[in-house]
Amino acid sequence: MTQVTLPEASNDVTRAARLYSELRGTPPGTRRDLRNYVKVFLGMDVPDKRICPGHHSPMDYLWDRFTVDIRRAPGVEGVPPSNRGQDARDTTTSDIIVWANRAGGKTELAAVATLLDCIFKSNCQVRILGGSGDQAGRMYEYLTGFLRHGFEPYMAGPALKAKCHFRNGSGVEVLTQSATSVRGQHVQRLRCDELELFDENVFAAAKFTTQSTADINAAMELISTMHRPYGLMHKAV
Repeated sequence: MTQVTLPEASNDVTRAARLYSELRGTPPGTRRDLRNYVKVFLGMDVPDKRICPGHHSPMDYLWDRFTVDIRRAPGVEGVPPSNRGQDARDTTTSDIIVWANRAGGKTELAAVATLLDCIFKSNCQVRILGGSGDQAGRMYEYLTGFLRHGFEPYMAGPALKAKCHFRNGSGVEVLTQSATSVRGQHVQRLRCDELELFDENVFAAAKFTTQSTADINAAMELISTMHRPYGLMHKAV
């Protein structure tokens, strides 16, 4: 059998693989870049169109979370309206309420935001607090699934049952729905999933857990549907 070598083709494949790897580690610079990044590296096509007046698209949430720590000059392409015309670190708060329908993809999208925080923001500590253990675990499962899309080199060891760490000093941990678990935490991101199911004492304790650093704004995210009138989500909104 005659062996045929194709060095040029092999070199092209090597260069393409290197470029793909470099792009994975390059922070998206615009809203369009971020949407394309998530589509290429996570296989998710995030909706970027508002359907109802007064609402926001899922991409509005993702872009706002990604840029909340980034200094941007006024008028730069893709700057979210809340940050347009001012320094992102001069805003009154980085906290956010995400009020959405059931099966709207809010937990999965919050997992995407968590991955982006940990990959592109060094020493960013993220905690996931769910209205139940199953709810908190669901966001973490989404996250660990995303890690298997080629993000393993960014990890500092294997992902454990309820926590994982990254080479740049960032980390994620799932908290239990108890005041004891929440107290003593000093983190940059706290994502509260299904706030409506929270114990009020736990929610009260959680409000004091976030802490800014020189590079990262502290942010608490309240994510939920509104299951009942005058519940926790109703009060937050």
